[in-house]
Amino acid sequence: MATPDVRFHPEALSELDRSVLWYAERSQLVATTFLDEVSAAIRDIQRFPDASQTYSQSCRKHVLKRFPFSIVYRQRIGVIEIIAIPHHRQKPGYWENR
Repeated sequence: MATPDVRFHPEALSELDRSVLWYAERSQLVATTFLDEVSAAIRDIQRFPDASQTYSQSCRKHVLKRFPFSIVYRQRIGVIEIIAIPHHRQKPGYWENR
């Protein structure tokens, strides 16, 4: 079975960029660690897209282990769409119109 492509919603990519920048302003090492964890999580999602908890009818949520963030995504044929990368203190479901 082929590994699905990953596509980011533009706002999800912006969230990731802002989070990496926030960590980088405090510690480049922590920013790199955060980005590495996000990358590893996305690889896990690609390999096992049904393993993450169901968030809504069309979305799943993968919770990061070391940082207070999740990756919200949905599956399409051959594609994983990253909808949001919310901090756990953000209002749940703010991305539902994406």
